[in-house]
Amino acid sequence: MTIVNPTAGVNVIYVLPRDKNYSRAYTITLRRDGERSVVSDTAFPNIGSNVNSFELDCSALIMNESYFMEILDDEGTLLYRDKVYCTDVADYNETINSGEFNIDTAQEDSTYKIDD
Repeated sequence: MTIVNPTAGVNVIYVLPRDKNYSRAYTITLRRDGERSVVSDTAFPNIGSNVNSFELDCSALIMNESYFMEILDDEGTLLYRDKVYCTDVADYNETINSGEFNIDTAQEDSTYKIDD
């Protein structure tokens, strides 16, 4: 998942493409999750030897929403696919169920309780 900040405007996104043919133009398409409509469709000219990073204007994206990103070359070959999440939090660390499961060690023992 790629984290972008829409309030910063232009974000640098780093990718590891599936193809090493750097002589073609490419298009970055962003779609909002759950929708088919295209939010951003940005075309880039010949990128030379650096396809691992690019600058993308994220100012049109909605805060706290996730998007589906695809990078295709001019022949329609998929180079990269990822999820994009928009937030203005500088140090964003996703946690799953943080603080949701606590074991009461004072009451925890190996005793089985059977109710009749």
